[in-house]
Amino acid sequence: MATSPSTAAATSSATSPGDLSSSSTAPAAASSTASSPPFVFGTSPSLINGSSPVAGTQFAPLFTTAVPPAPPSPAPRNPIFLDHIKFLLNPADHNYHKWKTFVLMVLVRYGVSYLVEHPPPPNASATYLELDAHVVLWIYATLSDTMCDHVGGATTTFALWNKIRDYFLANRAARFMILNRKYRNLKQGDLSVSEYARRMKLLTDALADIDRAVTEVDLTTQFLHGLDKRLDTMRVVLGDQDLPFDTVLSRVVLAEESQEHRAAKESTSAFALPSGGASGSGSSTGGRAPPDRADRAPAGAPVAPPQPLLHSRTRTLAVAVVTAVAVVVVVAAVVDVATTLDAATLLLS
Repeated sequence: MATSPSTAAATSSATSPGDLSSSSTAPAAASSTASSPPFVFGTSPSLINGSSPVAGTQFAPLFTTAVPPAPPSPAPRNPIFLDHIKFLLNPADHNYHKWKTFVLMVLVRYGVSYLVEHPPPPNASATYLELDAHVVLWIYATLSDTMCDHVGGATTTFALWNKIRDYFLANRAARFMILNRKYRNLKQGDLSVSEYARRMKLLTDALADIDRAVTEVDLTTQFLHGLDKRLDTMRVVLGDQDLPFDTVLSRVVLAEESQEHRAAKESTSAFALPSGGASGSGSSTGGRAPPDRADRAPAGAPVAPPQPLLHSRTRTLAVAVVTAVAVVVVVAAVVDVATTLDAATLLLS
């Protein structure tokens, strides 16, 4: 069957290479781009669209020479608080007042003291919550195991701070009665001055833990009042002066050390006298009773009984005891005078 010239021309123009290259290239490329399947990791572009990969392909290369980002650095092993606070908060040590002072100073140092004054806001940012969590962990690191058991469960700095405070201020009225009685009744007795002052400071720290801090004037007065009678002179001399507690303590410790040194030195030289006198009296008799001279008595005269050896030794022992007592009295008088002179020297200095 014959075709018309118009039909043949249309057919030839539709199927000619020039028409294909000019009219059908853009739609084909657009349709192939729109209908390409999704890229699967581990496959090459030739396996997806059936053609070899060409330069400028839309798929990213499987391997790249770019350096991956470094992982975030881990948190420091030791919190910053451990660089400043070398002790743990423990109820048995009565160190809450000291611990609170140190922690507040560290918080001020790093500019985060507001975390213990206000709770986190409802719309707190992630940065705020992260900083608050760091401070909570740092505070937990300064608590003893016993204290952690009491305040465990607090997850914000504000909640943890108030839990610790409430623990130490609970029943503070009853605790004040007990601690204040111990503080007022404390005496030096046979304790050294340093140990006596240490025990008194522990009681004052415990009173400060329950917001009943003792003033320095009261502490100094109570300290002088509880001194032993051997330091009466220091009590009288220092009681009328308005001196800090540390100054009073150092002067009393110095007086005690000087007194003990002088007493030990003088007693060692003084107690050597009785032993020499006793040996001299023993050597005069030779350790024997007086000889019996009854054979020289006239005839008919009564014969005196022999002197017993026990009587001579008793008399020698009595003389030694009296001498020792006299020496002790003299040494006590000398020590008292020396203590008075030390007190006068400290007062003039």
